[in-house]
Amino acid sequence: MKKFLLASAFLFLTSTAQAGMYVSGGIGWNFKNDSKTTDLQNISFKYDDSALLSAAVGYAFPVVRVELEGLYNKSDMKNVDSHMTTGAAFINAYARIPVVGIYAGAGAGYASVKSKKTPVYQGMLGVEYGLGFVNLGVEYRHIQSSKDIKKFNEKSELRNDALLLKMRFEF
Repeated sequence: MKKFLLASAFLFLTSTAQAGMYVSGGIGWNFKNDSKTTDLQNISFKYDDSALLSAAVGYAFPVVRVELEGLYNKSDMKNVDSHMTTGAAFINAYARIPVVGIYAGAGAGYASVKSKKTPVYQGMLGVEYGLGFVNLGVEYRHIQSSKDIKKFNEKSELRNDALLLKMRFEF
């Protein structure tokens, strides 16, 4: 019985969300990178998996969070000496199950892909636990451009899935 009470107290204390400002950062890996570029000869080039960096500032309510986030990603092309650099800004909203620590979210914004701007959206699903004012989490996300990116003599699309390790500091 003692172990059950200790485990219950630990789960409650480590996953209780507090209202207030926060900053967060994450590092992850695009493990399913379906982004591709097609040139004038209609040859399609795919991109390698790559690292993804995230930084955000936001406000957390007990069950809902709202944030402004920036992402950076640089993917090398397969079999060609070229790459796709992506910088994005999102407005995200998350809903959280307080005691369990599971959350889901969605975001929309703009990305600069190969120096061309395009609307993008993302969906997130994760689990997060708090240790005092620091929250540690693991998050899956799907990021996609809402239209093809046309630049000079080529067309590119952004579509990838990523797994991130996140750290969020509450104030």
